[in-house]
Amino acid sequence: VGVQLEQSRIVVSVSDTGQGISADEIKHIFERFFTSSNTMLTKGGTGIGLNLTHKLVELLGGTIEVDSRWGKGTTFTVQLPLNHISYVDMTPVNAKIQPDTPVTPKTAEKLPRMTNRPMVMVVDDDEEMRDYLVSLLMQDYCVISESNPGKALEQLSNHMPDIIISDVMMAGMDGFEFCAKIKNDIRFCHIPVILLTAKTTIPDQIHGYETGADDYIVKPFDEKLLLSRIENLLEIMDRIRRQLLLDNGEINRNTEIRSLDYAFMEKIMEVIQQNYMNADFNVNHIIEKMGISRSVFYAKLRSLSAQSVNELITNYRLKKSVEFLINTNLSISEIAVECGFNDPAYFSRVFKQRFKLSPKDYRTLYSKNNNSAIG
Repeated sequence: VGVQLEQSRIVVSVSDTGQGISADEIKHIFERFFTSSNTMLTKGGTGIGLNLTHKLVELLGGTIEVDSRWGKGTTFTVQLPLNHISYVDMTPVNAKIQPDTPVTPKTAEKLPRMTNRPMVMVVDDDEEMRDYLVSLLMQDYCVISESNPGKALEQLSNHMPDIIISDVMMAGMDGFEFCAKIKNDIRFCHIPVILLTAKTTIPDQIHGYETGADDYIVKPFDEKLLLSRIENLLEIMDRIRRQLLLDNGEINRNTEIRSLDYAFMEKIMEVIQQNYMNADFNVNHIIEKMGISRSVFYAKLRSLSAQSVNELITNYRLKKSVEFLINTNLSISEIAVECGFNDPAYFSRVFKQRFKLSPKDYRTLYSKNNNSAIG
């Protein structure tokens, strides 16, 4: 290893005395997933490391070159501008990232989550592949990564991702088991899982889908393919958020979600139905009945519904108030109390916001004999 300062740049060279790389292979050496035919060079390799290094060096404004002689060895030379390096070293990891600020996979994981960016969790025990995926995704997504599926499961409660990308062949718990655990846990089963693996056989792919995987992509893979699959799955989740709950508060049974997700939403609506008349009823009562943490509850509900929990409660109370208005002779104030509103004036205000009519005008327009009442 050699390091030299040359005017405004630093030059780092790494040499070995191995067999070298053939001239035919040198021109492909920085291509993603390329591996040499020399088994001594590629033992345990993924074809990711040099491609990732090349991209990171370019991000830092530098160059990387390779010189190799068959039978004598290989030298890699990296040249980096000193002013660029100084800027990177002096920039705090949690500083606001500007468009021209270099970002590495290591710093990307430490950046605070940006609310307008979906979060992707990468799970792979191969460091090169993991860093490559982080580097690929960090421009468009907030990315967190784990090398161990067990630790990844522990992290889900603290960092609820919008999508998970997992390898399959990992020590201990493999990707199939990891996916199955996610899809059988009511807290996390809504999270789309992409299995990204070198297991290419049809039986392996079938097994992956049987464990609940939302997509199965084999290595080597095309970057654009992976990015398009991620985008498609996120669009599906967004469509679910908009369609799962109907305007009348009922669950849309035509929405394609897992049975555990239906059970989650049904439990919420059941608790609301049983307690809506109580003016003190709020989200704390629901969370207590659900038996999950507050953060997980909010994150999962946000993934499945465009309505907040307070909107769910208010909309259900308004729905019941319509039934009272049409089918009873109770006064507006009495109906407000029956539906969990302490303040009749507030009830009238939110009712008009929802139905574009005051409770009194609504009752006048939609009598008991009129079947066209809205709500």
